[in-house]
Amino acid sequence: MSLSINQRLVTFQEKEKFSWEDLRKILGVRLSQQISNWSNLKEPIPPKYILKIIELFPDLNARWFITGEGSMIETGQSENEVKEGREKYGNENCLGCAGKQKRINELLEKNYELSCKYTSCMEQLMGKKGDDITGSA
Repeated sequence: MSLSINQRLVTFQEKEKFSWEDLRKILGVRLSQQISNWSNLKEPIPPKYILKIIELFPDLNARWFITGEGSMIETGQSENEVKEGREKYGNENCLGCAGKQKRINELLEKNYELSCKYTSCMEQLMGKKGDDITGSA
């Protein structure tokens, strides 16, 4: 059975040992109850916070976090390499972060393309249906 994104966040939190309160503050979530609801699987994590969590943790594999596919830690680098890069350079200059951001942008772009194709198909269907109704061909 596949873990939900909330369960994957809990798994990652247990591994990284950050506090839920620290996460709440960093993400800018006003209520502690909201983070509690995420960690207790009572409500889904909103997409804007999913993206912030991915940005916040450069070693978190975005594909694993979103879909459950792959490994928890970004492949291609050891955990120590990512952590050392983050400690030495900060998130903005971490060498592993640029590649990760590129992959996230590719995933988001692919989702956007699919959304546009869906919208285009729906518009065509609606147009054809409208033409059929009005009798024009």
